[in-house]
Amino acid sequence: FAIEASEPNEVLRYLIELRGLKQGDLAEIVPQGNLSAILSGKRKISATLAGKLARFFNISPAVFVPG
Repeated sequence: FAIEASEPNEVLRYLIELRGLKQGDLAEIVPQGNLSAILSGKRKISATLAGKLARFFNISPAVFVPG
């Protein structure tokens, strides 16, 4: 099955909701102000942050790269 491409911030929002997390749960990875900006689409996910998020969620960092 083909999966429609999603924006990295939408993927991150989905993963947070899926796991029942709050923004504060990611505070050790990304400051809350930056996370809010990412989720609202005002800031992009850097390659370094994509790697950290991928390790946290145990997924490929490629999901955080715009397609």
